[in-house]
Amino acid sequence: MGAGLAVVALGVLNDSEPVLTLGVLVCLASLVATVVLSMKRAQHGQLEADEKGIRIDGKLIASPGRRTWGTVLPKRYLHYPRTFILNRSGAVVQILDLGVDEGRELLKAARLDRDHVAAEMLYHAGQAGEREASLGFVGMVLFAANLGAGTILVLKGLSTPEGRLAAYGLAATWLVINPLVWLAYRALNMRLRWGHDGIWMKRLFRTRFVHTTEVEALRQWPRWGGQRSDRHPPQGLDIVLRGGETIRLATQYASSRFGYPTDDIMFKELNELRGLQPAPQAVAALDRNGRSPEQWLDALRDLSGSKSDYRSGVINVEKLVEICENPAATAAQRGASAALLMSEGSDDERNRLLRQAGATVYAPLGAVLLAAAQGDEPGLLRALATLPD
Repeated sequence: MGAGLAVVALGVLNDSEPVLTLGVLVCLASLVATVVLSMKRAQHGQLEADEKGIRIDGKLIASPGRRTWGTVLPKRYLHYPRTFILNRSGAVVQILDLGVDEGRELLKAARLDRDHVAAEMLYHAGQAGEREASLGFVGMVLFAANLGAGTILVLKGLSTPEGRLAAYGLAATWLVINPLVWLAYRALNMRLRWGHDGIWMKRLFRTRFVHTTEVEALRQWPRWGGQRSDRHPPQGLDIVLRGGETIRLATQYASSRFGYPTDDIMFKELNELRGLQPAPQAVAALDRNGRSPEQWLDALRDLSGSKSDYRSGVINVEKLVEICENPAATAAQRGASAALLMSEGSDDERNRLLRQAGATVYAPLGAVLLAAAQGDEPGLLRALATLPD
């Protein structure tokens, strides 16, 4: 699309109708290609999966480095189980016709499950559905206007008053109106990431983290009222917190745009993660207690001294790994465990830290885990400073 617009601009500047026609054709071809690609569904071929990603007939279709992730929807959500590969916006990259166990094994081997990477999607906050519907109508009107103006421009050329008016209209649309509509969509969108430790939300410049233990319940609300069914698909999802607050997400437009039950994926995953929550663990010696990052790190290193709990068995490498991988533990406890494992752990423990960093949603803790896994002490001190006491 960008190349087509550039060719159109070149044709307008040079008053060249052949170049202008070519640009419009390129734009139309890109639109058709986008529609065709968005309609792509299941693909067949020889499946292979390893730590580098998933390949079909040798072609890499998904990997953690591509910011993709996967999930398996069992039969109760669809007519038959399917494995979805999605990108960071929640759009489908690939659909694989696999059983539940096969899909989970595939995602685990490719490191695309929640033990290795966090899930990520775009949702619409609050009652944004109605406002987005209005913007969608505006978008359709703009598309029709652009198509009409482009047609007039091709048929009449720039030498006629109609052609020049169409060119000015296209320029105004692309330079002013379209950016404003895009900004309005951005204002409605909320980016969500979720994993074992909780849900991270960002809307414009505001961010929020909700720990998994704070979630009391999840509720789907149907589009037309009544019970959840194929005839009454969900319009959204409520995240009910223990304090009584409800975070409402409108999902019906995302579902129709991406062509699959968007809300079912998050509903299913969050319910599973809540069910896997272990009991919180804590060791008092790991607490920060108001100390600076340098003082905290020095105190943690003192634990490996002769008079510490470390040698007495209260804290050992196994215990540190257990706390570090426990999403119910506090961020400070997990961060302190990671800091100790940086010096006391083996390569295997540090690799596990790296895996936890990719699966952690809470950014300050993820930075601590990553710095500890890489042995980056200056980075570790900076990251420890961001953790709550």
